[in-house]
Amino acid sequence: MRVIFAPDALQDPQQWRHLDHILYAVEDGWHEWQVDDPDALEASAWLSGSNRPSMRKLFEQATIRSSYPRGRLHRKVWGVSLTDSPETLAPNVAARLFTQPLCICVENRFTDGLFLDAILSVLAPAELKVFLDGCAAKPFRCDSGGGNGELPKIIESRVQEFTATGLPLRAIVFADSDARFPGHISDDAKVIADLCEAHALLCLILSKRAIENYIPDEVLQGWATEPPSQAVRPLVAAICRLTPAQRDHVPMKKKFPGQLDDSQEQALYDDIAPEDLALMQNHRLRNDLIDLLSTHRQHLTADALRNRDGKGELDRLVDMITQSL
Repeated sequence: MRVIFAPDALQDPQQWRHLDHILYAVEDGWHEWQVDDPDALEASAWLSGSNRPSMRKLFEQATIRSSYPRGRLHRKVWGVSLTDSPETLAPNVAARLFTQPLCICVENRFTDGLFLDAILSVLAPAELKVFLDGCAAKPFRCDSGGGNGELPKIIESRVQEFTATGLPLRAIVFADSDARFPGHISDDAKVIADLCEAHALLCLILSKRAIENYIPDEVLQGWATEPPSQAVRPLVAAICRLTPAQRDHVPMKKKFPGQLDDSQEQALYDDIAPEDLALMQNHRLRNDLIDLLSTHRQHLTADALRNRDGKGELDRLVDMITQSL
């Protein structure tokens, strides 16, 4: 985000500590300070009476940056003022907002956090990568409660927190659809989508069954070629022979069910070779399969991830994060 200090906030000594806290977040690389009138700001009592060289250095850097065109980052601009308006925040409220990381609500902060880091490592545009590398601390955090059933509670809790403290709602939600076949979405995922719509939250419900279904074949095959993974090679080969739609919806961490109750799900797998079906029914991949995106990142490329995605969903997730930072 970007911040502009209004003259009334600069003139009130009681507000100066809040302005300082905002600039600590700027100094950490999280946000940008927009200086539209350098002369007026430099002459203000807040800056002219300051003996803090770091604030003056930030002022000089901000003045230079404000002279250049903006990129895709920090598009949201907040004014800090004692005057109430839709585009301004009181100094104490702005200090809380700018010193909190972006909240990304997920089902599991560990697995989804790893998934998100892997996506950003290969799909983030150069501007975003430079920004993330330059931050003293991560400017976003993954918040979870353990599974789709808990995610609505997390969302409601965060909305209540922001409302109670007078902060504008700044959060993103992404979750599995648990889709068993193309076009399907679980009841839990529908609840999440409806809740996000009600609160005007940025939300992405992934169309594939789970985040493991986004692991590219190249990563699975790279893992399977290693000597310790010899036992899973036939199963990995069978999974990689599935059609794109089957790969999107097959349960990746469990054995394939012996009986499918839904006719649409059954039809999806009707043409699987009997020997491949037998492998999938009698063997399974590891529970921590998503860890391969970290441990075998040498096999992960933007092309491989986009090909496995196939719908641009992961690029949309990166865009959602970019526009919220």
